[in-house]
Amino acid sequence: QISFTHIRRVRPSATRLLSLMSLFDRQGIPESLLDSSYQENDDAGLDFENDLNILMSFSLVTVDVGGSQFEMHRLVQFSTKRWLELNEELEEWKEKYIRLMDNSYPVGQHENWTVCQVLFPHAQAVVGCRPTDIKALEAWASVLFKASWYADQMGIYDTAKEMGQGALKAREAILGVEHPDTLSSVSLLGWVLLRQGK
Repeated sequence: QISFTHIRRVRPSATRLLSLMSLFDRQGIPESLLDSSYQENDDAGLDFENDLNILMSFSLVTVDVGGSQFEMHRLVQFSTKRWLELNEELEEWKEKYIRLMDNSYPVGQHENWTVCQVLFPHAQAVVGCRPTDIKALEAWASVLFKASWYADQMGIYDTAKEMGQGALKAREAILGVEHPDTLSSVSLLGWVLLRQGK
């Protein structure tokens, strides 16, 4: 808490980076999804590396040997999310995270499997970030749909079913039962249930 307050005072952009990172799965957070994803208009010219170095100097995040992925301790992640919740910022960061994942996570087709595999734990983290905003909820359903497709292809049927059901319920509520995206969710979920029953 003391570290978080200090960082927020001396370098707010580093606090925003930590806020975004707290919503990912705690391991294997890819640098490619972080750089510029957390910055605001007044952050022009601020350096991602400097923000990251501050977080690392306080032992809030660690970097892997290759230097391209990061990790957070469970307690740091929990505390950051709790702090955001107490300051009524959690919903805003959930929406940013969901939109980032929707833009980054491809459909589960064979040619996308490598990217899907790397990002799958972070797509699973989206399940617990269900937003209240309608547009963000549409993006949330989109991530679940794409991740469910990949999980089905990998034979992870229970996860595919859970994500597929979440996507379908959200799309029915937002878009209606006749919308093409809703019908795609119905089709995918039916396929998952069929394969799960084999």
